[in-house]
Amino acid sequence: MVSPNTDTNRGQGRTASRHFSLRSPSWTVWGVVDEAPQVWKPDHVDSSGASRRGPVTPRRAGPEDARAVADLLIGARRAAVGAIPAMVHSDAEVREWVSVVVIPDREVWLTEGGDGRLLAVLVLDGHWVDQLYVDPARTGRGLGTRLIELAKSLRPAGLQLWTFASNTGAQRFYLRHGFALVDTTDGSGNEEKAPDIRFAWTPGCRSRWKPGYLDGWTTPG
Repeated sequence: MVSPNTDTNRGQGRTASRHFSLRSPSWTVWGVVDEAPQVWKPDHVDSSGASRRGPVTPRRAGPEDARAVADLLIGARRAAVGAIPAMVHSDAEVREWVSVVVIPDREVWLTEGGDGRLLAVLVLDGHWVDQLYVDPARTGRGLGTRLIELAKSLRPAGLQLWTFASNTGAQRFYLRHGFALVDTTDGSGNEEKAPDIRFAWTPGCRSRWKPGYLDGWTTPG
């Protein structure tokens, strides 16, 4: 996905190679951010009347999880089109990238349902939140919150990430979780060529977020 730039390290916060940029922090949790979290309970019954069990404790991913991680990434990205740019790579390319780069070279954490279904994925690359995906059918239940808090506990010195400027829902999510807006670009450094925003979190840092904080904000360029 995006390799580090010569002038900044922002590529690491998007993905792995500058020629393969999915930059999931730009769009994952897109459906979570403005919804009130639901309390997960054993045998929770959804709107269809089907029973489902609550998520289990996050665990580290292994090679056998590559397919499920890629499926979640692809599905979440497609569901977010409209709020963020469309993917510029094929499904096959994404699956290969997850299998040969993400799982072997990054710190990948999974949240699963009691039935073993993958619900959300967190990928850390050093102090960057490289990826954060939530199943579009399971948003609004605190899964994104759970994983971002896990990331903070694993990186107590601080975190950074990128979002697309068009993804105001994700921006509100991160601001509510103590991240601060530290940089904006015109998008020339990413494959989608879409304006983006860098956020950072450090212990004790207080976000300036409040309702309406982003109202009237215009994209750079």
